[in-house]
Amino acid sequence: MPTTASSLSTYPPLNVQVHTPRLSLLGATDELLEGLVPTVRKGVVTQPPWPFDDPMSLYKDSPEREWSWLRGVWRGRGRVSASLWRLYFVVVIDGEPVGMQDLIGTDFAAFGTVTTFSWLSPDVRGGGLGKEMRQAVRHLALGVAPSQGGVEQDIRPSTSGLRWSKICL
Repeated sequence: MPTTASSLSTYPPLNVQVHTPRLSLLGATDELLEGLVPTVRKGVVTQPPWPFDDPMSLYKDSPEREWSWLRGVWRGRGRVSASLWRLYFVVVIDGEPVGMQDLIGTDFAAFGTVTTFSWLSPDVRGGGLGKEMRQAVRHLALGVAPSQGGVEQDIRPSTSGLRWSKICL
């Protein structure tokens, strides 16, 4: 499983990478997504309380869960414009994909805000990795380290390892 891009993709969003001391956020290539399929198959969310209030592919039964999840990422990767974009990152720790961190911009040029969505494999939750992922993607989006200002608001706080947040400058 690659932990860095061995060659550049023709599609620029797949070349974006963010690295911290403990993890890497790598553009969600098909190869990296395939590495997450066993986690999605096993179940990212396995019991209530359900952290999402909308229809979510992660709630479906296997194999529809994996297929719907992949189709959703592929669909989102194909819709990139100045007014709406979503960057999908696979979270990699020690060479293994362990989750997703998304960065969503809606009218970013006008408002200077982004939304994030993330999930981690249940096996790696509870060690502060989720916070580190969101801080890394916040720095990518706004060039702002946590100690330099900006505000992160939980839109849907959760103890299940899945999280939505809004980041404003």
